[in-house]
Amino acid sequence: MSASFLQKLGVGRSAKVSNGVEQALLGSVVGSLKTAAFEPDRALVSAAGRRYYGGCQVIASGIAPVSAIPTTTATLFLWNGEAAGGATYFIEEINYALGSGTAAAGAALMVCVTNIAQTAPSAASNYATQSCSDGSRASRAVWGTAITVATSAWKIARSSFQLAAANVGQGDNPYQPNGALAIPPGYGLGIAILSGTDTSPLYSVSVQWAELDVDLE
Repeated sequence: MSASFLQKLGVGRSAKVSNGVEQALLGSVVGSLKTAAFEPDRALVSAAGRRYYGGCQVIASGIAPVSAIPTTTATLFLWNGEAAGGATYFIEEINYALGSGTAAAGAALMVCVTNIAQTAPSAASNYATQSCSDGSRASRAVWGTAITVATSAWKIARSSFQLAAANVGQGDNPYQPNGALAIPPGYGLGIAILSGTDTSPLYSVSVQWAELDVDLE
């Protein structure tokens, strides 16, 4: 393959890396960088200390299901506490599992993004946030429960064929928007579980997200 063709594809002969050292750039026969997929998927975001996870840490503090599509109340709420111009939260994964009680058959994960900035919620007890790389940058995320949210629509993110039983831990595969849900500073992510009440079931919910500085309209 000619050098001019690789150059058109943005593949040069070398590039300066750390400390001014030049690193050879090797292209495949179709112009892809052979080093492009060397790191595990999304590894550098974690290495930079910009990926976090969190959620319920005590089963008794799990959320109860709702029997109708929510309107203005989020059973669980993840709020972006960054100042204006700060990092946006890109939601990568949401999961839930039965923590206690007897569930009704079937459940659906409902989510929404607020369409305006909201005031900080009171911090929910027994909810926590942790860096995926245990980095020094602390997240300003705040978890809240039973929060009034400003949104015009909710999304069915994931449905589960859970049994009508007291099988602690039953759920489904995680909902993975892979960054498609963006929570700007001051905005929040609303979460609810749509299911029958049966015998006082409580669900443990966890979320993973990346905090990145971006320009949003």
